[in-house]
Amino acid sequence: MIKYTWDERKAQRNERKHGLSFALAERTLLRGLGIVIAEQWHDDEWRTVIVAPLVGGVLITVVVAFYEGESDEYRTRRSK
Repeated sequence: MIKYTWDERKAQRNERKHGLSFALAERTLLRGLGIVIAEQWHDDEWRTVIVAPLVGGVLITVVVAFYEGESDEYRTRRSK
């Protein structure tokens, strides 16, 4: 199982800006209904962009970053 971690200050800023928490993004991804729409190497990290449905037909975009040496851990960097 993938373990998601994040910076709490970044999570709070994201929630104020977008109205969505990283915890909600994590729960959404764990449902397994997301679709990878892009992957790229950026700022020394591998980023995967995923679109996933919320309740009521709303879609969110989540960007997760894989860090070298953390084979089973992803860090949620942004969520919109």
